[in-house]
Amino acid sequence: MDSKLEKNEDDTQRKGWTPLLALVCFATTLGTAIPVGYCLGVMNTPAEYIKSWCLDAFAIRYNEQLNSSQVDLLWSAIVSIFLIGGIFGSFIAGGFCNRFGRKGSLLVSAFLLTLSGILLHFCRMTNSVEMLLIGRFTIGVAAAITYTVHPIYLLEISPTHLRGSAAVFTSIGVTGGIFVGQIFSLQQVFGTEDLWEFALSFYTVFVVVSFLPVYWYPESPRWLYLMRQDEPAARKELERLRGKNSDECVNTEIADMKELVAYASNEKIGFLAVVKNPEYLLPLVICCSFPLCQQLSGINAIFFYSVRIFMKGGFSLKIATWMNFGAGFLNLVFASVSPILVQKFGRRPLMMFSAGGCGISLFGMAFALNYIVSIK
Repeated sequence: MDSKLEKNEDDTQRKGWTPLLALVCFATTLGTAIPVGYCLGVMNTPAEYIKSWCLDAFAIRYNEQLNSSQVDLLWSAIVSIFLIGGIFGSFIAGGFCNRFGRKGSLLVSAFLLTLSGILLHFCRMTNSVEMLLIGRFTIGVAAAITYTVHPIYLLEISPTHLRGSAAVFTSIGVTGGIFVGQIFSLQQVFGTEDLWEFALSFYTVFVVVSFLPVYWYPESPRWLYLMRQDEPAARKELERLRGKNSDECVNTEIADMKELVAYASNEKIGFLAVVKNPEYLLPLVICCSFPLCQQLSGINAIFFYSVRIFMKGGFSLKIATWMNFGAGFLNLVFASVSPILVQKFGRRPLMMFSAGGCGISLFGMAFALNYIVSIK
């Protein structure tokens, strides 16, 4: 009898995927993470068509003919301004997250993504390279907000035992978005000389569709409790997220928040104290090393210039396009199975293996390309 009561109590506290929780996780991923990945993967295939348009646009608007090196420089600016926007967005994302809430910050990201989609779609009609640059910069800002806020939002609205599952939505959404962007940029879809602006802007459909029911999306209960000190609102959102017969689960989570507030009020630590304290310094270094390794892996160069890299290796445009598509597919596959691999092999060995593999692959690719160029 006692074991049965304990089981019922455990089931009460461990609320699973409710319809609202599942809807919010999938919809916000579709409306923010997937568009961010889409914009990473879509620029590669139609690059030559966009460069050709840039030549024509400069000739029409400024009566100036760009040479090949100037076009390459302009294209580099169009590609890299996304990252510049990301750097700018990373400085404001934390403030947005705390001031406007998790839901509000995602709405800001969705608005920026929609605005950039409009700019990208109409830049060709107006012969405005500036609109293309501003659109790419705006996407970068939105991407930084998404990378910062989306995983926090999903973790804070999920019960403790589901946070590991919720955490992968952002990474899988971005890698899935890269793959979707590569699909829509194929010549069989929108990756043609006449339709490339549709390829660049089609992700806005995902944003609009996913945020139509935004009124019913809950705000993060933790943000409401910790930042706004609004316990009734936090409790109300928890009750919506956990579903029926969840009073005990809600009370437990509210109690955890109270403990967190009490601990935070007694333990206020500045940045210098964190750096000087080995107990906090090591976790900080580990947290910073993961995104650093990701950026140094060369993933941005792969998805921005992979078609050009494959063509430089001697492949035709058609084959290079499909090889780029295959790279995106592999990226999505391994991102999808990564939670299983983490459970089986652990985080540290997997991180060391992937970082080492990236280093070897980059060295091999650089050596091979240099060898091909020297032969030619």
